Amino acid sequence: MQYLRTKITLLTILLFSTIFAMPAFSQLTAPQWMPNFPMIAGDNVMIMWVPVQDAVKYKIYVNGKSLGETLAPPYKTPAPKEAGLYKYTITAVDASGTQGALSKEGKIEIIKLTQPTGFQTQFLGDILNLRWEPVKNAKVYDIYKSENKNDTPEKYKLLASTKNIRYIDTAVKQSEHEVTQSSGKPRKKLYYIIVAKDAFGKKSPMERIETVKVPYKRSHMMSLRTSSITPHSAPSASYYAPPPAHGGTTSPNAAAADAMFFKNHGVNPFVDSEDDHLSTFAVDVDTASYTVARSYLQRGNPPPNAAVRTEEFINYFDYGYASPTKETFGINIEGAPSKFGKNCNLLRIGLKGYDIAPKDRKDAVLTFVVDVSGSMGGENRIGLVKKSLRLLVDQLNENDKIGIVIYGSRGDILMEHKGLKEKTDILLAIDSLRPQGSTFAEEGIRKGYELASKAYRKGAINRVILCTDGVANVGRTGADGILEVIKQYKEKGITLSALGFGMGNYNDILMERLGDKGDGHYAYVDTIAEAKKVFVQNLTGTLQVIAKDVKIQVDFNPETVRSYRLLGYENRDVADNKFRDDKEDGGEVGAGHSVTALYEVKFWPKKNGKLGTVYIRYKDSKHGEVEEVNRDITKADFKAEFSDASTNFRLAAVVAEFAEILKESYWAKGSKLKDVLSLAQEVLNEKKDDADLIELVDLISKAKSHEKKVENK
Repeated sequence: MQYLRTKITLLTILLFSTIFAMPAFSQLTAPQWMPNFPMIAGDNVMIMWVPVQDAVKYKIYVNGKSLGETLAPPYKTPAPKEAGLYKYTITAVDASGTQGALSKEGKIEIIKLTQPTGFQTQFLGDILNLRWEPVKNAKVYDIYKSENKNDTPEKYKLLASTKNIRYIDTAVKQSEHEVTQSSGKPRKKLYYIIVAKDAFGKKSPMERIETVKVPYKRSHMMSLRTSSITPHSAPSASYYAPPPAHGGTTSPNAAAADAMFFKNHGVNPFVDSEDDHLSTFAVDVDTASYTVARSYLQRGNPPPNAAVRTEEFINYFDYGYASPTKETFGINIEGAPSKFGKNCNLLRIGLKGYDIAPKDRKDAVLTFVVDVSGSMGGENRIGLVKKSLRLLVDQLNENDKIGIVIYGSRGDILMEHKGLKEKTDILLAIDSLRPQGSTFAEEGIRKGYELASKAYRKGAINRVILCTDGVANVGRTGADGILEVIKQYKEKGITLSALGFGMGNYNDILMERLGDKGDGHYAYVDTIAEAKKVFVQNLTGTLQVIAKDVKIQVDFNPETVRSYRLLGYENRDVADNKFRDDKEDGGEVGAGHSVTALYEVKFWPKKNGKLGTVYIRYKDSKHGEVEEVNRDITKADFKAEFSDASTNFRLAAVVAEFAEILKESYWAKGSKLKDVLSLAQEVLNEKKDDADLIELVDLISKAKSHEKKVENK
């Protein structure tokens, strides 16, 4: 018995000794990936993980198949050549050759880049705007160019690399290719290749060559006659008269004027701060004046000075203000010695409203009131309206609704409000728009508001959007008469946006008043690109108002500021004592919108201290409560030299002076467009991918060429 016990004891000891002497393979943990691995580096896949204790080597697998092994991390292997999803795993191996647990999958997706498609071109004078469709996984696009049809892709010159899906080629000079159609010379052609590159430098093929025909340089552009209800903007003899608006029983604006209608609001003077240290105005986010002027210049004519509102030129551009995160508005102040004003400084005051993501905006109940009168015939009118509405339909959220009212000789409901589930019906209604008859705008707008009121939804965006050339000629045709029609609906919370279309007979006076007084905004749509800005890029800001009745008051310190002049906002003036009168109408600001105001300021010499204070007063759209914020203006906000100022500050100075010259402002006497153009080109060198700035340079150049013609007379 004793012998048996001893034997069992020895066997037990031997068993435990054997167990503890065995390799601890079951204790090997699964390898943990290092952050951002696996990753592609050049032509290889790099694999990196945290070493596992007691591991003597590691095995690597891809998609379940053995790839190789290594004694320690890292591991490098050639990147797969075929497109697809590749799943990498690692296992540690102990001294006995036993494998531990597999790691989690590390995934790499190889996407074969395709060459960009959807190539589009647009000539802006001597500048060529190139666009293409985005390519999945492309991070950069290379643009190659040749002027030789027979060049192989390897011989093409690399123009630039850009992250955008557009490129502006400024090295295209139409004047170099001036020919006449009877000259017998072939039209000049340019050849481009667009190549997509991913984050690792892999390129798409260079198989497709895009051919661009350089247009003949035009030696003559037809002019458009313009009229104003003020004698200061009478047309010059160089204009020709297009046919008047057809039909109708009443002259537009209740005034005896024809074709194009603008109102001259004058120019703000310098004000001595000792006499009046307060400057008060309602904000304005409209941009129509700039796009109207652009349309004139692109047709070969300067705009009438009455069509130019300096603040709308300035506010067309993005100055890169940071979006506030906690407050409704961020206030940005910057100053520097003026480049154009004599013996003064330029002060820029910028407001930026908080952003709202498109998916987070309120539901929208939109009622389009579309002018289908005879004057809306043509692609740049009813055709552009239809394209614009199609763009908007593609931006609808699930709970949005659209209704359409039309008016010609009479107003009529074309479509009751429908949502995305009835998208086909909406598009069919849009496609059915046809121009005919005279222009009974009053009845069309009234019916539009009635339909909007019927579909009114509390807590949603309830907006009437008027699409017209503004030339009403039946019923009440002036802004005051038409505004009486909509006053009761405005108080209910149904707002109005006025979108202008057309050139040749167009009523800027009516459109601006309706946009301002309808608690919406006013924009002029002259191209499909502008339509995309309004209906796609800026739709949330266009629709969702974050602050109502916004007013600005700048209190200049008479001890340090001798005098000041506000550039623009002449028709947005508010009496100083009405700033805190919350019944006084102000401007409306949408989500993400910015507002910029420029002052020319003269300082008292050798005087130090605060220069002034900016006050912003508004009604918060969420609760309707009145709020007021302020910020001091100090000498520290001013740079010592104009060249020291930010790029966007100098851009604002360029835009303002361009507007003041076109406006024939008294304060722009002696200013030359060549100086404005030179500074614009300097700014362009710092913002090369800014399409709006490229276009601005082109417009200044066009205006400059007209300036020369006037001087030579």
